[in-house]
This record gives sequence, structure tokens and C-alpha cells, in this order.
Amino acid sequence: MIYYDINIDKLEVTFERNDRLINQLAKIKVGDSLWATDKQTGTVFLLHRITASGKYPYLFSVFFDCEGIKTQLGMLYCGFDNPNRNKIYLNIDNEMLYIGNFKGLTESLQRALNLKYYQVSKLDLALDCEKDLTKELYRVIRHDCLVIKGKPFKYDVVVNGKKIGMKDKLEGLSFLCTGTRAKPTTDKTLYIQNKKKSIGVRGYDKGKEIEEASHKEYQRRWWKNGKVYRIEVSLSNATEINQTINDCGVFDDLYTYTMRREQIWESLYDNLVLEAMFFHTLNRLIYFTSSAHRAKEKISAVEFAIETLEWSAHPIRKGCKAHTAEPTTEQTINKQSGTEQTTAEPPAQPKSINQLPPYRPLPSQYRQPRYIPNRYSATPSRPLPSQNRPSMHIPNRYRPTPNRYRA
Repeated sequence: MIYYDINIDKLEVTFERNDRLINQLAKIKVGDSLWATDKQTGTVFLLHRITASGKYPYLFSVFFDCEGIKTQLGMLYCGFDNPNRNKIYLNIDNEMLYIGNFKGLTESLQRALNLKYYQVSKLDLALDCEKDLTKELYRVIRHDCLVIKGKPFKYDVVVNGKKIGMKDKLEGLSFLCTGTRAKPTTDKTLYIQNKKKSIGVRGYDKGKEIEEASHKEYQRRWWKNGKVYRIEVSLSNATEINQTINDCGVFDDLYTYTMRREQIWESLYDNLVLEAMFFHTLNRLIYFTSSAHRAKEKISAVEFAIETLEWSAHPIRKGCKAHTAEPTTEQTINKQSGTEQTTAEPPAQPKSINQLPPYRPLPSQYRQPRYIPNRYSATPSRPLPSQNRPSMHIPNRYRPTPNRYRA
């Protein structure tokens, strides 16, 4: 059984424009700081201005006091002249998305600075798996028929809503292969984007990326062998996020646009909502179809790759018209006649593509213990691991894993 887990990897929250706060932030010089306190929870925040390197002239690193330890919550920026991006934005720190109470702390910062929530403007969802799904997708896309449990299964691949034949050009989909001189295609990275480049999919070896580049060990702590492969989807603006929510049918049709924006923020801890958004976004970019599949429904690329791995599917060299399964019973030989009599059971029927559950969370025995602060409290119950702290071992005596992270 192959398991996977879905997490938020990038999150940008938009607040309503507050001219009074923007003028106050504009007066702070680079290198100086602003203190703010949430009177409801007593959480103290430090906004330290740094040199702006992009389109936003006012850029601040946001820290909070966690029992005497200064921990970063994210980056706050504002002041852009573009009327479509003239509000106040908070980019949550990546470590907080995995082991921190980002929702409670963001709401606490909102009260401390007298901000009003507007919408979630950027969202990246990552699916981590113990098997290399990118390599399997590379193999599946190169064929149009695989033998699954002794029977051929013919399929088509659809990229950006266009069915791609075996001799058609792959538009919007590319593989970047790296490796050694002897094996130059050892590591494969998948890239898919729509024409507007507002949504995208990327698949790669996350374990190797952690070791060689990011060093974000907290992202793979619950995998015992340390190997983790990732498929992540990117929603680069609020329009795509709202469209995804509407298409998924997660919320009631009676919800207004404002109610939907608020409900998206409230649902960031709901793994069912994150799962629905991930697979719907993935299906907008790539999916598989088959005439043998019931009702010719869309077959998710991730689920199809997982199932071909579990079924040890292999391609047919000479077409899909005929295939005979090998005998599975003992062969009896009549020595007197010299003839071979074979009694073979019929090949096992292939499982339905949708027989396996759409979401298979990682079981608790696969995870290493990790600390999850109380999501309903703005102030965590104990210090969060610092980025500068080399050891990230967390004793088992602290609160158990929440239901969201259990199988």
C-alpha cells in the first residue's frame, strides 16, 4: 500500500487596505522595528523593516515572542501602486505552515495591527509520497497501453484540456532530466502550466532537494526512511482559488462571495477541503481517460501512477489486441503419452480505477513524533523549533498528533 500526505506549502493572506497603518509603516526606517501586542491573547509581535527588493517599498519581517524565543511568522509587505495589489499582504513562513499555529497567530496579528481579513491570495498544496510518482508519470505518459493484472488497459492523456496523441507535441508539459554522464535521466522533474500561467504543477524528488538546497528537514520528519517525493500544485491568485472552490462544490451554493472567502480561511485545517482543491487543480492540468473505464470519467494522474506502481503494470511491445496470462496452477505431464496438460486458472480481474479510496493519509505508525501547537490558541504552549537550532527532536510526552494527521 502506497501512502501520501497533503500539506500547505505556500500561503499568502490579503488584508484590507489600511492607510493609517501604511503611513505608520512608511515612517519606520530600514533596520528599525515596530512593536504590537494582541490584547486578547497577550501575544507580542515585532515588525522589523528590511530593504525592499521587489515592487513593494515597505517590507517587514514579522516575529512573535514565544516564551522568550523570537520566532518568525512571515513577511508583511504593502505600498505597491498597482490598484490590483494595493492592499496589505502577509506571506506565512514555510516552517510555520508545517509545525506552527499559523492560523491562530495570523488572527492574533490581525487584532494587534487592527487589520481586516480580505482573502487568501496565493496557495500551494503539496502531496508527499514514499514513491517517485514523477518517474512513474514519465513512464506512463510515454505509453498508451499498460498490462494491469494480466489484461491490457488502453488510455489517453489530456493536458490543459487537450487530448495528446502518441505523435502529438506535448504543449504545456515538460520533463527536466538530470543525472550523471552515464545515466543523464536519473532524476526527473515535471512541469505543467496553463496558458495564463496562473496555475501549475511540479513534481520532483523532495528528499534530494532538502539535502542539496533548502535543508528543510521538518518537511520530511514523519517519513522513517527519509525518502519523500513531491507533487505540488500552485494557485497564484485569488481568482483561481475561488474558481477551484466553486468547481469542487465544497461550500453551499447559497454562500455569497464574501462568505466563501471567509470560509476558505476557516477551512485551511480541513484536510478534505485541501484534498479536493489539490486533485481538482491537478485534473485541470493533466488527467487520463480510457474507453474501458466506466462512464469515461477522469482518472487522476496521481492515483493512476500509484495504482500502476501497486499493480506492477508494464507496457505491451506489439499492441494491445491479445495477451495471454501465464498459468498459475501446477502443470501435469503425462509420461506415457508424452503430452503436457496444463490447467490454468483465469487471470485475475483488474481492480477498478476508483476502487481504492481517493485519499490515503499516512498512518500514524509511519510518522515520527512531531509537535503541533494548539490550533485554537494564538500563543503556542511551548517554544517552536528555531531555524538556527540544529536538533529538532521532540519528546513523545507532548500532546498527541491531531486527528487531521492520523490515518
